[in-house]
Parts: sequence; structure tokens; C-alpha cells
Amino acid sequence: MTEKFKTFPFTPADLPNREYHVVNKLYVDTVDGSLSTRIDAIPVNTTTRAVNTLTTALSADFFILANASAGGFSIALASAAVHESKEFYIKKIDQSSNVVTINPSGTETIDGALFEYLIAQNEGIHIVSDGTEWHNITPLVSMFNTASSITMSVGTVTTAFSVGDVNVFADGLVAEVVEAAGVPGFNIIVDFTNVYHFNEVLLRGRYDGTASHIVTMQIYNYNTTNWDSLSLVPHTSDAYVESIAYIPDETNYISSNNARVRIYHNTTGNASHEYYLDYIALVYRGH
Repeated sequence: MTEKFKTFPFTPADLPNREYHVVNKLYVDTVDGSLSTRIDAIPVNTTTRAVNTLTTALSADFFILANASAGGFSIALASAAVHESKEFYIKKIDQSSNVVTINPSGTETIDGALFEYLIAQNEGIHIVSDGTEWHNITPLVSMFNTASSITMSVGTVTTAFSVGDVNVFADGLVAEVVEAAGVPGFNIIVDFTNVYHFNEVLLRGRYDGTASHIVTMQIYNYNTTNWDSLSLVPHTSDAYVESIAYIPDETNYISSNNARVRIYHNTTGNASHEYYLDYIALVYRGH
């Protein structure tokens, strides 16, 4: 059954889970020539859905409220190719630092990127499909500062690499290190220059080790001269994953526009274990 136009005034019961395009129309009476107006509202199917675990954004979804308080998860987007002009509003509503990752379908992108993510409470994204890819029309700026140098101070390099290998996301080029037998198992130090502001550290890598081995992402504190732990690097065997750490105040982590991050194996290493660093960047996200 086709849904008919509704004529104002509406009651709240008329408007559940709907967005309406409102049109003001002018009518001429063919008998007496008098003018009248009518306001029509054309309903658009929209729904609001709350999610807290791995999910797929459906064609019927409009507002998605993501709660990652129990742990980070991914939202897989419907295909942009078959949903031209489709819009999604996705908002992270919890206070945790757990990450909500938004993944386009297949090789589709969001403004050319293979994924987008939300980490701060009330951070959101509004995306629209052009029939080929998704466009982020949220007034949110993302600036990426990639590495200027990388040093393996502990661990064995199996294949020669350059810093450029960790400056392009998912390009197939990586920095690979084999664990040493002692403590630490490895220590990968990444330096950044021309750093002015950042509020996140983004890391993509793969740790082929065991869950009992502890690997952390750390950042150098120029005030205390210590390394501050940001997050654990997961054991992922043959899968690359993104680790994102939120930095509410970068003041102590920048000195003369320099910054340092390291991936540190805290426990005794095993020569059969390896870590593959694909990408690392300091990120500023804001309005």
C-alpha cells in the first residue's frame, strides 16, 4: 500500500521514525478563483538503531547510535554502488576510549579512505553515497602526520625497509621485526617531526605471537622523560588490525615540534614470533 501525503497539522503519532520533506503548495479554486495553501510532507523511511557490537548498516538505517563501552567494534556499510544518495548518521555515545570503526563494502572508500573511525564521546559522522563511494560531509577535519624515521633498537630485521613503508596505509609494504630472546622482545621507535597538534595515535599492524606476550603502544613524555603506555597491541596472527589511542592533551608529548612513539614488547621474546608494522601516524581530528 502506497503511503499518502499527510496534511498538517500532524500529531506526534503521525511521525514515528520518519524524516519528512515539507512542501508548501498554492492552490487556486476553479469555481470562485480564491487562493489557498496546503503543506504536504513526503515521508522518507528512516530508523534510529542502537548498536553495541559488530553490525552491518542496513538500507533502512538512518541514525546509528554506537555504544562501545563494552569494547570496540566495527560497523560495515551497505554498498555505496547500490545505494546512491543513501545517507547514514553514525554517532558514538559512550565515554570509553574504545574505537568504533566504520568499514565500506569491498574496495569502496570514505573520501578515498578504506575506513573511518570514532573514538571520543559524541563524535559522529554523516556520510552520503554518490553511487561509487561514500562522502563524509561532517564538518570534521582530519590531519595526519606520518613518520620521519623508524628505528629497531631491539629485535631482528628480516627484510630491509624504509620509513616510507610505514607511511602508506595498507599498501602491502611493512616493517618486519623478529623478537629477540630477552626483555624487551622488540622495541620499535618511530619519530615524527613538524608536529604541532594531535589528539590520536593511529597504528596498523599484525603481531604473530602468543596472547601471553604483552606488546604496548607507548608515547614519549618530554616532561617526565618516561614512556607512557597508550594501549595494548592485540595478538592477531595473520590479520592486520588498527589500534587507535586517544590523546586528550598532547602538551607533554611534543618538544620543538617533535614527537616519539614506540611499539614495545614488554616480556621475554621468542625468535619464532614476528611483528609487522604497516602504518603509524599522529592524527588531529577536530572542527
